[in-house]
Amino acid sequence: MNRHPRPPRSGPVRPAYPPRPSRPRVTVDRDAGLADRLEALDGRPFAAYRTLRGEHALDEFRLVLDQVPGDPATGPARARIRLPLSNAGIPAAYGSDPVARLACEDFLARAAARAAETLLAPEGHAAPGSGRIVVERPGPAIVERTSCRVLDGFAELRVALDLPAWERTVRGRHARALLTEALPRFARAALLLGSSRREELEQHHRTVVEHREIREALRGRGLVAFVPDGAQLEGLRERCRAPDGRAVEFHVGGRTIRGLGIPGGVTLLVGGPRSGAPEVVRAIAAGTEPRPAGTPGHGVVAAEGAVEVAAEGGAESQRERLRRALEGGARVLLLDEDRSAPAFLGRDPRLGRLLADQPVAGWTFADIARDLDRTRGVASIVAAEATGELLGASDVVFVAMDGGIEDATEAARRGTAGSPTSRRFEPLESRSVTILSSPTGEDRRAELAGASSLRVGGARVTLPAFEPPLDDARRRGLAYALARAAALGAEPIGVAELIDTLERELDAGALDTWGERRGDLARPPRSAIVEALYRLPSARFQATRLERPSPPGGRP
Repeated sequence: MNRHPRPPRSGPVRPAYPPRPSRPRVTVDRDAGLADRLEALDGRPFAAYRTLRGEHALDEFRLVLDQVPGDPATGPARARIRLPLSNAGIPAAYGSDPVARLACEDFLARAAARAAETLLAPEGHAAPGSGRIVVERPGPAIVERTSCRVLDGFAELRVALDLPAWERTVRGRHARALLTEALPRFARAALLLGSSRREELEQHHRTVVEHREIREALRGRGLVAFVPDGAQLEGLRERCRAPDGRAVEFHVGGRTIRGLGIPGGVTLLVGGPRSGAPEVVRAIAAGTEPRPAGTPGHGVVAAEGAVEVAAEGGAESQRERLRRALEGGARVLLLDEDRSAPAFLGRDPRLGRLLADQPVAGWTFADIARDLDRTRGVASIVAAEATGELLGASDVVFVAMDGGIEDATEAARRGTAGSPTSRRFEPLESRSVTILSSPTGEDRRAELAGASSLRVGGARVTLPAFEPPLDDARRRGLAYALARAAALGAEPIGVAELIDTLERELDAGALDTWGERRGDLARPPRSAIVEALYRLPSARFQATRLERPSPPGGRP
């Protein structure tokens, strides 16, 4: 039998390539300068960037690479840029006094954000390894932030570096341009102060000092808030003006500041949107912390413990938020009719007469506002235009119109003679909390999970709408506070005791300890910690009824 040869295989024939020459191994000289070391890393696996961890000389600065990921997709590197205060043109006093240090850190953080907008490419969305310097943008409040620190005689900026990479390999030349050219240029714009910028820093410092001095003076005058004349409030075209009978003056920083003093007790601000009433309440809610000069709300001061209680759903949910606020140490309750459930603020007495033989679904704020003030020293400021029941419970009534504020207390009293004014606020409880282990065991990661939620230890925490809103850095700080609370709450602990412990740790600089010197955290407000704690899925609460206390020293 004849055998036929097999026909040739169809399809293109793959050409024979010569073997690919192996890349010569490059030895990185650890004593070489940063630029030469980056050049030597070009083309190597991304993890080779880790050989750069540590401190490097960078012109007049010191660059410290604290964390370098092994893969571009796992997140940015964390770096610090340090410069002696004397070289930056910053007086040494800003490194020793706590208030001056806070003002200086916030001022430099804002300068860094402006320098990033001017000199660096917009952040936007970019693939990992694109080579960006990511700078945290401060929110409107002057609070403790980790994006800039003044310590040990140095000014220190903290940034995230998206190190240049191509398919998980080092782009050495691009990294050299990023770290040795763009980064020093950005640092000079942020940290070096000339005479004009030193004057701006001094003004920033005065803002913080004046806010603290006025806040400390409020209690001695029987006040819970202060709105200076000429204050520009968000949403108003006209500036605020105080009526002569309610105007007060504070002598701080060598000058006299005049404005509206809001006393303790129950204060009603009458007026609809754009009248000034809700705008004043929102400004007071933000006035627990100073704001930079030239920004809306600058100069408004609220007593410590001022908290806005807004509705998320019905009246009962708002009642629960009020209870939580009181448990968290609220001393001044702020309410806006437009952000409240209709059945929470007041109830028309005509409806009460119709329902005389039926159980009433819960108290209204008009029922218990005076009781909160008289027995617990908790003041209230309410903006309303339609809830007339609050007139009978109010000690002071203002009418707001286009920024101007008129005292209408006497007229309101004549129209509400004989109205019921008070009802006891019950129940009075002290709660303890136990925080169970998260589903992921020892995992205590804390991070943002969208615009209105956090992820803590594998659990998702949905946040309410805070007023004033929290910026990303403060929400990250809140996530770390919850992670720390989970460690403190492994055994039953009182809610108030837990919050007090977190506050003491924050006062001692815990943001750096919790966040491992990250540059994107800011101190969260106490009221936000309280509200978020009650929303932690692994938290279990137990209430204990206590005896009714006497008011702590009268009105705040």
